[in-house]
Amino acid sequence: MRTQDIKTENFGMRVTPDFLNKIDDWRSTQRPIPDRTKAVQALIQKGLEAEAEEKTHA
Repeated sequence: MRTQDIKTENFGMRVTPDFLNKIDDWRSTQRPIPDRTKAVQALIQKGLEAEAEEKTHA
């Protein structure tokens, strides 16, 4: 399935400036530097994968 064929949903969230700074700090360590949306998606995906991995080793 091509990426443009995948239905997406809009998701908004409000965060503190400190939280946003942490996201931006992480973004700055990535190459190429992702935009904030892609950074948040990547961080959430990493968290979900880590949780799933933890559950399989528990």
